[in-house]
Amino acid sequence: MTYYHIQELSNGKPEWKTGEQYDISESDFNWFYKLLINGIGDTKTTDGNEQIRLVKYVDQYLYDDIEKKCSENDINYKHSLLQATVDILKDSLKQNLKWIQEEVFENIRLTLFPDLPSRKNCLWVCENQHLEKWWELFSSKDDNFKIYDRKILELRLEGKFHKADGRLMDPDTYKIEDFETRARTYWNGTILSEDRSEILFVGKAIVINVFKDLNEIKTKPNKF
Repeated sequence: MTYYHIQELSNGKPEWKTGEQYDISESDFNWFYKLLINGIGDTKTTDGNEQIRLVKYVDQYLYDDIEKKCSENDINYKHSLLQATVDILKDSLKQNLKWIQEEVFENIRLTLFPDLPSRKNCLWVCENQHLEKWWELFSSKDDNFKIYDRKILELRLEGKFHKADGRLMDPDTYKIEDFETRARTYWNGTILSEDRSEILFVGKAIVINVFKDLNEIKTKPNKF
């Protein structure tokens, strides 16, 4: 069976080439997990050029301004600055929640489903009928004027697979036991909605074709 992988050429990721073989090893972290870890630990620079962690920075910012009398212009400026800081804090919190979620899911996998591919090592792939949905999802996540060089790899795979419901991966303020319940459902392979089903793979991958977008696949001659 042919599978597809959407590759984003950012953050120094190597570009895969047609005809090449790649080994998705269970002993190496994938780019998803590497970038997740690297994205934890945001700081803010104070007026004194001191690097301070975001929660402490916001706490200090609010405390310092409680009894200050400010003009309307000052208040408007302070409000916009605080709003920008809160947005950064929200993104940082979400990144930390992602890490907590991944650790909980991995602990459940190691304990109950040790033979399944790990999210820390795997390559995410999909079947043809789900490719358009995932391409649209990846395209919609561009933000802050980032432009990603994105390609679709058509792959022949040999190794281990696990199909799960991606909607169970929801980095929000759940209790640990709620994350654990979602993790057991995820590793059991229970699909609540095919709309976000995802396939984890480890093993040998051979690149059959590389496409710039969906249109190239739709116009590709059918060999069968």
